[in-house]
Amino acid sequence: MYLLLLIIIPVLSITLNNLVPDDISIPTAEFNSEIIKEALYIFDEVIIPNNTYTIYPVYVSNVSDITFKIDGTLQSQNNMKKWPKGDGGNSLHMFNFKYIENITITGDGTVDGKGYK
Repeated sequence: MYLLLLIIIPVLSITLNNLVPDDISIPTAEFNSEIIKEALYIFDEVIIPNNTYTIYPVYVSNVSDITFKIDGTLQSQNNMKKWPKGDGGNSLHMFNFKYIENITITGDGTVDGKGYK
């Protein structure tokens, strides 16, 4: 006689309704980035709702099996003089994913770096 064991693991999903839209200030950009970063560590699916959100760099490392659904617009902060710089003095990327496995970025939204490189 064989016993079949079925394990169901629920997907933890969140829509980030607590992001602050339509505000390009640096404190708001920092707040939005921190909310996104923390959600990517905790949940299996993170959804950015349909609106425009200003962000600062988002760093995420050592995560796996995540869906990042962008239905709104994530845009960089307008003042590049105040954008964080790396060791070489260059502007940091909007997103830095390090040591990740199986991340899916999807959705009908936009990532707008304002043309900066």
